[in-house]
Amino acid sequence: MLVSELIQALSERKEWTLAGRSLPCPAQELSGMKFFVDGQKIYSSKILYLVQPEAVPDAQRVLAGQHTTVICWGDSGVPRSFAAQDCNFLAVDVGEDALPLFSFLESCFLNCLERQFKTEELIDLLLDGSGISRLVTAASELLGNPLWVTDVNYKYLAMNYVAQEPNRLIRYEYSSGYLADRSIDAIINNKMFERLSRSHSPVYFKIPGYPCGFLSRSIKVSGNVVAFLTMYEVNRPITPSDHASLLRMSKVLALAMQKSHFNATSNSCAFSSIMNDLLSGRFGADASEQISRRLRRLGYSLNPYILLMAVGPQDFHGYQVPPQFIVDRINAMLHNSICVYFQQTAAVLISFRTLGGPDPKELDELASYLADCGLIAGMSHIFQDIGEAPWHYSQAAKALELARGCRRDSCLARYEDYALMHMTQVCAQSLHVDRICHPALNLLRQYDRSKNTQLYDTLRIYLSFNGDVLRASQALFIHKNTLYHRLQQIRDVAGISLEDGGTTAYLWLSFTILDYLGAAGQPAEGALEENSGEG
Repeated sequence: MLVSELIQALSERKEWTLAGRSLPCPAQELSGMKFFVDGQKIYSSKILYLVQPEAVPDAQRVLAGQHTTVICWGDSGVPRSFAAQDCNFLAVDVGEDALPLFSFLESCFLNCLERQFKTEELIDLLLDGSGISRLVTAASELLGNPLWVTDVNYKYLAMNYVAQEPNRLIRYEYSSGYLADRSIDAIINNKMFERLSRSHSPVYFKIPGYPCGFLSRSIKVSGNVVAFLTMYEVNRPITPSDHASLLRMSKVLALAMQKSHFNATSNSCAFSSIMNDLLSGRFGADASEQISRRLRRLGYSLNPYILLMAVGPQDFHGYQVPPQFIVDRINAMLHNSICVYFQQTAAVLISFRTLGGPDPKELDELASYLADCGLIAGMSHIFQDIGEAPWHYSQAAKALELARGCRRDSCLARYEDYALMHMTQVCAQSLHVDRICHPALNLLRQYDRSKNTQLYDTLRIYLSFNGDVLRASQALFIHKNTLYHRLQQIRDVAGISLEDGGTTAYLWLSFTILDYLGAAGQPAEGALEENSGEG
């Protein structure tokens, strides 16, 4: 806890009076408190010493060169001896009973200790490989005000969104991913970046157009300013304790950014170049070794298992936010990732140590971000040979393409879920795939129309759960006995066996073909009826 934090906390107690103060070292950090003992030889600058009014020491004689902090309970002025020493002195008039003061000081130190423990939680996240986005979110929850990180080019690298933010300027910045021109002009005119770069402590400032102030601190990697951590004073006023907290958070983020290749501006073009060469298949016979070697030079460690993504808009109306911001945001969000803009998409490479895939929490965070921005991520199969990246990226791009025309439960479109549809698309280029569908599906459709039943959808759900009656009945919101009855109806109406693996595979492929034709805008149902010779 800083001395300035302590003063702020005491000044908020209206029942006490700050009778005297001399604070030459307000930024001194305190870690505990003790009662002053006369005759002691050495005192610590990190300890708050409590002393009775009649026992205030002679600072020149006792505390010379010690840089200590002394608090006296009672109506006392500042002793002359303290004015000549770099020692903090504070007199607090608490009346006749000093016990509430001791209890209050103890609670202040306990709260400070709790904040330190929470800071350690951030360090644990860092050690677990979390990106700066998760760190910023955790820090925002800890401090009770939104935080964001911007780079030296006025782009957001991470942010904690303020729900129902009333300020239009802030909403615009959140949606665009960049500081507004008005904000940039104010920053330049007030030389804020220069002030932040020179200052060792956070700086408080205001910008016209914003209803609240900001507390900002530079983030340095290898002695160079690479970004700025900023607190938005919206939920509660900024206090002296926030200065110390932001200082600690900036150091944690600096470590995270030091570990992350994408924050090194000098490397960003190099990563874009190698990814373009990689995905375009421009490497030779020893592609795997060439790529691994080039990535190592740039500080990227390629793990055994690899996944590629192609990120693009959900529809063909274009991006809601600038593509470069999407690239920066994904890089900040995913551990051990490389994201670049490639052929109208954000191309993402992630490598990880086990076959299990990327961190599920990071994928959940990514899915939420994609949904908010109107995006879809097509995902390839997991693979090991980096030389096979061009083919696997085509999987990701195809999953993105096919997912645009389909109903989805998630903005993460795995190729494995669209592989059959892809096969159908390939086959459709040389034959009428609608004519190879199982005729049972049309029979079920006609029966549903005439009898007002749901056999067609029942069969689809049943097959999607691989014949699991319990799960299928739950998905259909019916009793399993009802499902057994419908399955028997399906057998009778369509004349098929649901116990034959070949038949069920054929049926599922037929459903996939019809889905593809529907997504492509072709008259799948009419073609099916024509094929069956009925209707």
